Amino acid sequence: MKSMLHRRCYSAIRQAVEESSLSKSYDGKQCHVKSENTETKVKSILQLEVSNGKRVKVRKEAVLPPKAVEGLRNALTQCNRPPKQLQHEADLMWDKLSQRRFPASPTEVRAARNQIKNKLSRNDDIGDSEEVFNEKVKRGREQHLRREVEKLLKKTSYNWKPLDFDSKEDSATYALARFSGNYAEILRVLQEFKRTDFAPETVLDYSCGVGSAFWAVNELYGERVKEYTLVDPNDNITRFAMDILRGDGNNDGNALVHPNMNFRRNLVPSLQTKYDLVIAHRALIEVPSIEARHALLGALWLRAKKYLVLIEGDLEDSFKALIEARDFILTASNELHFDETAQLLYDNGLLDDEMQKLMSNKRISHYERYAMIKEKLSEQIELPTVLPEGHVFAPCPHDQGCPRISLQGPSKPCVFSTKWRDFRADGKTSKRKDGTAGGRFSYVILEKGERPKGCSAQARILDKVKGNKHTVLTACTEFDGIQRFTVSKRAGPIYAAAKTIQQGDLSPVNMKTVDRDSDYELFDDLTSSH
Repeated sequence: MKSMLHRRCYSAIRQAVEESSLSKSYDGKQCHVKSENTETKVKSILQLEVSNGKRVKVRKEAVLPPKAVEGLRNALTQCNRPPKQLQHEADLMWDKLSQRRFPASPTEVRAARNQIKNKLSRNDDIGDSEEVFNEKVKRGREQHLRREVEKLLKKTSYNWKPLDFDSKEDSATYALARFSGNYAEILRVLQEFKRTDFAPETVLDYSCGVGSAFWAVNELYGERVKEYTLVDPNDNITRFAMDILRGDGNNDGNALVHPNMNFRRNLVPSLQTKYDLVIAHRALIEVPSIEARHALLGALWLRAKKYLVLIEGDLEDSFKALIEARDFILTASNELHFDETAQLLYDNGLLDDEMQKLMSNKRISHYERYAMIKEKLSEQIELPTVLPEGHVFAPCPHDQGCPRISLQGPSKPCVFSTKWRDFRADGKTSKRKDGTAGGRFSYVILEKGERPKGCSAQARILDKVKGNKHTVLTACTEFDGIQRFTVSKRAGPIYAAAKTIQQGDLSPVNMKTVDRDSDYELFDDLTSSH
């Protein structure tokens, strides 16, 4: 009897699943696949269909513009050290910069000092019998411990120092080490705008270095950019950037490649001066504390008319600092100025008891309070927030917490790859067989204003593994975290689209979760028997 009931129940469920058109094969429009959240391990069933969204073709290899190469060659001839020596120093700098870490917070430094000091104390033959020694010996022992602490700290990531360029030769070394790589990273990130009609007329490059951002923006937008402002506090690196910007000298009577370029040591004080595009490439790592980074981020966001681009390295601390910067702006853009908000609600006749309780409720987040009050007002009324409203344009398809940031252990950075044709002053080619160099980085693009309503964001492909007649994709989704799923050859055009996608691209396939856990194993059993 139980066996018969089980068969009837199974048959009924099977019929329901089949009637819902769940299938691993392509049915002319869509297919369904098993998926697993890489962080929570929750299993689900995804409905896939080919996206009608615009496919963005990203250049696989970056090549410095000829004028940039000529400008760099001419700038190098003015150095007092031979090109081969400069290139050797640049190779050493490349290795150093690749492993450069963010400055530790005061709490981390204190913890490291205490840990090292305790370790040294345990290994000290003196032990805890300090009372038998006089003050002079105690002071000598403490000085010895301090010296050992400082010595060991210098071997750790806490020995952070800001980049400095004391001469033209220092600037040339940095240019040979990072010019091509910085250009490639910025060019790759800016290609995200290809899916829009955005073309900046004004650009701010903060911590501009040797001017890599200018060359990347100029490559994509050319004469459509009317004005550039390059900011860097170091005069030596700025002068070297200007030497490169002279190009081959044929600039239609202008001193530099672009006729309207402003160089500054600091940001323009007036907040009325805004820029369509603000770029801060590997700039946050040059700021000594999180408080100073917040102040800088606020200043850059207030000067951005449309987009703020932040790019950092590929190490875990760089990624965490980037996500922290992203979350700082998103949180501040939803944090209300209470007095001004209360006055606004009063002026619109909405400051009743319910609204006052909502304003004073400390159990809800800034975003929840902002969203609930926003619903009460017309779309034309802008709420007074700590920073202007914004959302993530790329790479995240959402504005929520990053699922790759772990509170318990190490986090897995969300990084992207690029490669470039390297320029070397010693005439040698890159170590790769194809003559290119490569690197990885993390980035975020923040856009002013509210996230567009009524249109879902495309997932971002974080990883891709090709198999025999199947492709395994790992994607960051809008609502369901990071999902890993397999698309088989039976999926037809969906499989064809999945095969051509590259790591870091937007997904060519729309994804929708149709079920979780309950029917997962049943779906697997039924579809595998088709």
